[in-house]
Amino acid sequence: MSQASTPAAGGFASEVRVEYGLDSIRMPVAVRAVFEDGTTEDRWTDRLVPVNVLRFESGSKLKEVLVDPEGRLALVTEPVPRSAADLAEAVENLDWMGTGEAALAIYRRPEAADIKDAHAWFKLGLLLFDGRHYPESFEAFKKCGELDRSKVNEFGALVWMGIIKDLLGERDAALGFYREALKQDTGRTIQHDQYGMRINKAWVEDRLKTPFKWDR
Repeated sequence: MSQASTPAAGGFASEVRVEYGLDSIRMPVAVRAVFEDGTTEDRWTDRLVPVNVLRFESGSKLKEVLVDPEGRLALVTEPVPRSAADLAEAVENLDWMGTGEAALAIYRRPEAADIKDAHAWFKLGLLLFDGRHYPESFEAFKKCGELDRSKVNEFGALVWMGIIKDLLGERDAALGFYREALKQDTGRTIQHDQYGMRINKAWVEDRLKTPFKWDR
């Protein structure tokens, strides 16, 4: 959960970001905003939305946020152990955009190291990229390439490793991955419709000339 409060016309505008965790039971949860003048306002999360952004307008600044202020729910404070297969399934169930924090939570689980599904690692890499967790995204794509040595899989993994290195400002390393990717080219195009990207030989050759940039 995160919160922010900024001056606005007539007072303050506040945002509270509440994300359902990997082990969360999806149900509406009460969220109470407490303001510095002692007033409060309650809102409820939408269980169908993995990340809720609740907005409040008030005469004074946001002081604190209470989740389940009446204490009616059994809140989980310790992660529930999951198998590698469970984590791989959890990755597949995540939305392609806006779930970077959930992806990071999966990546950080000790059990994640035992995931043997290359596709799960590729998707995890994309979700971590989406959340701007670039070092973790790089490691996920690296793991994907190690698990599946088919040319089409290695092409995709190597390209994304180059993309991440470009975003980290490591241009020489990025060029190395792009060149290795071209050695694995099968003539196919990889589409990422959520970003409007079509990655193929020509696209990678362009990256040898100009670094990948991302300003979304």
